[in-house]
Amino acid sequence: MDVQVAYLANQGMNYLVSGVPPVRLGNYHPNIAPYQAVQCSDGFFILAVGNDKQFISACKALDLEELTIDSRFKTNSMRVKNRELLKDILNRVNFVFVFFKKQKKKREI
Repeated sequence: MDVQVAYLANQGMNYLVSGVPPVRLGNYHPNIAPYQAVQCSDGFFILAVGNDKQFISACKALDLEELTIDSRFKTNSMRVKNRELLKDILNRVNFVFVFFKKQKKKREI
């Protein structure tokens, strides 16, 4: 039970500070955006952006630099406020990632 309580620390602290009961967010983080699974060509990847500098780096890496100058996504608090719009934008992009399994070659004797 101690692990479950620790796992929900953010939800509990948000409730204690705001008085607003937490809602289901799936794999989203209540205080950080984007922090979610994003669909790509061969499955999903987790996009976890913890601060504004990381958001700029992630946008560059994902070829979405136009989001860095959009006032709706300029700061983490603005991204959290506009989470649904950001989610929709990320889900509309056709990300193409290929994940390879490293396989050992069979050794012939």
